[in-house]
Amino acid sequence: MRRRDLAWFLLAAPPAASQTNTTTAAEDLTAAKERVKTNSSELAKFAIPISTEPAFVFKAY
Repeated sequence: MRRRDLAWFLLAAPPAASQTNTTTAAEDLTAAKERVKTNSSELAKFAIPISTEPAFVFKAY
């Protein structure tokens, strides 16, 4: 068995059974909202001039 085959075998193995997700949908939603608030407040700390954004027109055909 080559190292490459061994690496593929280890990467393709199923994850360990001890890593189960016990959160509910409501908890996931609350956590996601908190992450959005945190990220928004962090991004608000930086001033980005409008000239930084590329000038283009999006047209959906």
